[in-house]
Formats: sequence, C-alpha cells, structure tokens
Amino acid sequence: DQESSSPKFGYVSFVVPISKYETFRTELERMVCSRFLIVDIQSQNMLPQKQSIEEQQKQADTTLAEYKAARQKLVNAHASAVRSFQSQIDADTQQLISLRAQVQTYDIQSQIQSLSDDLSTLKSQLANENASYAAQLRDADANIKYAQDWQTAVQKQDTALMDDVATVSG
Repeated sequence: DQESSSPKFGYVSFVVPISKYETFRTELERMVCSRFLIVDIQSQNMLPQKQSIEEQQKQADTTLAEYKAARQKLVNAHASAVRSFQSQIDADTQQLISLRAQVQTYDIQSQIQSLSDDLSTLKSQLANENASYAAQLRDADANIKYAQDWQTAVQKQDTALMDDVATVSG
C-alpha cells in the first residue's frame, strides 16, 4: 500500500487478508533476509464495534416487525370497516328496493328519501375510509421500506467490519 526506501532503510506498509498473510510474509523474507526485517504486530479489539452492530441489527429487526404488524392491523381494520359499510349499504339498498315496489304513499316516499340520504352518507363514509386507508397504507409502506433500508445498512456495516477483522495491517 505504501513504501519508502533509502540506501540503508526501507519501509513497506500493507493490508492483506489474513489468509494471504503468511504467503506475503514468506515472499518478503525471500526478497530480504529475515534478520533485516522488523515485524511489528499490533491487535485491536473489535468486539465493541461488533456488539454495537448486533444491537443495531436487533433494533432494526424489532422496528421492522413492529411496522409490519402495524400495517397488518391497518389492513385488518380497513377490511372490517369496509365490510361493515358494505353490509349497511346492501341492507339499505334491499330495503329501498322493497319500498319502491310498494304502493307509493307519503310515508313510503318519506322512508325512501330517508334511506336514500342514509345510503348517500354511507357511500361517502366508505369513500372517506378508502381515501384515509390509502394514505395510511402509503405511510406504513414507507416505514417498512425505511426499516428494511436500515437493516441493509447494518448488514453492510457488519460485513465491512468482518472484512476488516479478517485482515492484517503491517
């Protein structure tokens, strides 16, 4: 990675995978007699970094699971609300059909008007529920994507650390 030399001294700086270190060292010793080499070995404890990454991974996993559960709860609540509205709409529609088949009196006309108004209100509430659901679902999906991106970033960080652990600097 880096070198410097003079007539009496030389210096080589390197980073190699640990699996290739012995081969690299042997080759250096072939070029220069081992008595002319000074080997300085240092170690670094990477456990705190690894533990930190593992904790981040747990948090990312937990967050993702919570976001997915919240999304499923939202989907279930919406499905229940839609079923409820639809059953009320269906019941009112059937009742309207029944009333329209009868002889039209003032009371029946008034009931038809009342049911028509209720039906319009229910359809409006259903439309509002669908619009609200769509917005909440977008937010839930965005949260899930954020948590998945966080997981990916933590995994990359872990891979980079493991790659660094498996190297020798000299």
